[in-house]
Amino acid sequence: IGIGGFKTAHTGWLTLMSPLTSGLGSRAWHDIVVKRPFEKVYPKGMPASLDFKIGCFAPKDKSAKLFMEANVLYWVKALLGLIYNVIDRAVAGASEPVPFNIPRVCFVKAGLVLSY
Repeated sequence: IGIGGFKTAHTGWLTLMSPLTSGLGSRAWHDIVVKRPFEKVYPKGMPASLDFKIGCFAPKDKSAKLFMEANVLYWVKALLGLIYNVIDRAVAGASEPVPFNIPRVCFVKAGLVLSY
């Protein structure tokens, strides 16, 4: 699909042996995006070059980075829910309607799968 500053994204699918009743993994063949972290490896003596190769992290380093990202996504989704609860209560208790639209953003449903 593409490449960012520190991850590549690829199409993939999720197949669970015991499918869930709803949500991600509830279908026999669920389309997903697989992200893989990488490090930029520059030619010696040219660290600012746009000419780099994609290097792989050691498994220990890769799993630590992936667990941290999954943890951040978990907490940021929870905090966003709390923020929207406060906004909704303030709007419901206001004497006049809000004179502008309040955008509703969301984060992707994320999970962490390790494959060896």
